[in-house]
Amino acid sequence: MPIFIMLTRLNPDAVRSPRGLEQLEREAMKRVREECPDVEWLSSYAVLGPCDYLDIFKAKDIETAARVSTLLRTLSYEGFWVTRRDQAAWFTGASRTSMPSLNLTPATILGK
Repeated sequence: MPIFIMLTRLNPDAVRSPRGLEQLEREAMKRVREECPDVEWLSSYAVLGPCDYLDIFKAKDIETAARVSTLLRTLSYEGFWVTRRDQAAWFTGASRTSMPSLNLTPATILGK
């Protein structure tokens, strides 16, 4: 299955405490498992900058990845960018078993 990368932002009004963030994350993963059972979640990273998370997951096709994105939008997430791993500029040359250091700037995300 292709690997997809998704950058997400949380709605600023969605979470008021760290415990609320934990609950939101649990609900998000529960909904993904229920509604997209063929998706394999590989990892999530909290990042600084314009996005809050970088999520990496396997899905059978772009339609399934878009469904994951749409599902998370219903849970106070916003601002998505989804692409296949082999199409992300900052994954170029990375082995399948290692992650490059993440320098998430608009230039690196857009490949400029």
